Amino acid sequence: MATPYISVTDTSTFITTEPATRYDNGHPNSPWRRIAIIPIWSWELGFLAVNTIITGMLIGITESGSGPGKNEVQPWTVLNIVFAIIALVMTCGEVMVFIYHELTPKFFLISTVAKMVVGIIPIGFQIYVAQTSWVHQSNKPNIAYLYTAFGFSIAEYIGYIAALVYGIYVFKNVRNHMEELYSSYSADSESTRLTHSYT
Repeated sequence: MATPYISVTDTSTFITTEPATRYDNGHPNSPWRRIAIIPIWSWELGFLAVNTIITGMLIGITESGSGPGKNEVQPWTVLNIVFAIIALVMTCGEVMVFIYHELTPKFFLISTVAKMVVGIIPIGFQIYVAQTSWVHQSNKPNIAYLYTAFGFSIAEYIGYIAALVYGIYVFKNVRNHMEELYSSYSADSESTRLTHSYT
């Protein structure tokens, strides 16, 4: 009987006789299922990329309080783009780690929670700005920008929620599988020990 490999630094790690393939996305024992994780990433990457481009273009049509037709960049509109880029880079990082077979459930969950924190900030800004006079300083441009930015932010957050749910599901499955294998290995080891003691 091969000795299972047990990670002592990552409680979400499989106990397996093949440590190198624990998180290989093409291995049968991999906890990740492409049919679930790829659509989640596609959703996130699509909306984040389009959000960065569209809201960046729309900044030029917004108007500030310095006078009709006067365009001044508002700090919160810049933050929208900055946070979208941060989340985009984090998602790309998850994909790269997945490609190189090193994506652990713990890493995925930490990254997802971080993106949720980053993603809630623009939504808070947008809700706050909707109550200010800035929205009414133009007939359409400011309202159009706010609605567009808010729509993309909500769509992105839906992707984060889906990723969180899937991440928790995988984390629990891996932990339960590890506990079962550990119990099985402990029972086999004890049985072997007792057998040797009576021979």
